[in-house]
Amino acid sequence: MNRSWIRAAVLVAIFAAGQVRAATLYETDFESFTPGTDNLVGTDGWLATNMGEGVHGIDDEIVPGLGNTAFLGFSPPTIQEEAPPTVTVFRPLNYDPIDQDRPIIQFEALIAIADSRDDPETPFDESLRKDRFFISVYNMEGRLLAAIVYDNRINTFGLWRNDGTASSDADLEFIIDEPQFLFFRIDFESNTWSAFLDGIPVFTDAVFNGSGQKRDLGTIAAEWTLSNRGAPGDNWMLLDDWIVEAIPRATEPFQISKIEVTSEDLVELTYPADKGFTYRIEFSTDLENWGELPNSPITAEISDPAATHTDPDRADGQRYYRILRDSGN
Repeated sequence: MNRSWIRAAVLVAIFAAGQVRAATLYETDFESFTPGTDNLVGTDGWLATNMGEGVHGIDDEIVPGLGNTAFLGFSPPTIQEEAPPTVTVFRPLNYDPIDQDRPIIQFEALIAIADSRDDPETPFDESLRKDRFFISVYNMEGRLLAAIVYDNRINTFGLWRNDGTASSDADLEFIIDEPQFLFFRIDFESNTWSAFLDGIPVFTDAVFNGSGQKRDLGTIAAEWTLSNRGAPGDNWMLLDDWIVEAIPRATEPFQISKIEVTSEDLVELTYPADKGFTYRIEFSTDLENWGELPNSPITAEISDPAATHTDPDRADGQRYYRILRDSGN
């Protein structure tokens, strides 16, 4: 046996990095939706309160270059006295991140808040005609877990974080009438999350849900809460490029833990395998041309800190190995 072959194989295998890919739970740019008031609901599984009242729908080129976008707000809704003064649009997901071994949920959307207009025929009371908008996370029981609040009111303007029990000021302001990307990442196992607006931290590693509710993912909703039931403002929220992804927690950094020769003079690779990941094992004799070993790729059905794969070829000469990992989605 040529031992330089084994040493070279170790060198390559240890530095064979893996890539974590997300599983897309839902994604839309609203281009397939028909423009018009009330046309958000009923397409692609979207639901809402206050149907038929013109308070949500699909715009076409309201912002040049964006194409179709969804909207929430603008027109006054009908609010019953006993009901919360909130209008909600949502697309159910019904996903258990922990049970599916994908405890990380990522959300991104292009969001803008358009301010209420000053109508000369209608007295403009800024304390009453500016409202709050939410991107809210609910569990499968319909319980609020957490939310990011776009507060358009005068004295509390800016972004706020709600953990299901209370809100706290994030000390960051959004820009009125300007679409900005909101991104947040939730760790359902550690009960923490981080959020960014156009890449600027809103908060990092904060408590996600502080109310003790069951942590699974029912939906991520857009919501409009009125400051004044009788004469709400005509401010509104724009939504576009909406995506929700689930990510497994992998062993990082990924590397080969052992490589050895069996009693049959075959090379056996040992590596940590994480459930749901796919491992593609390749070999080369020149570090330029690579081929897959037999019985590769392999998707791990369970997590195994010492998974093995054996090269059945006892070919003479130098041989290099690498293992590529992804989520298989």
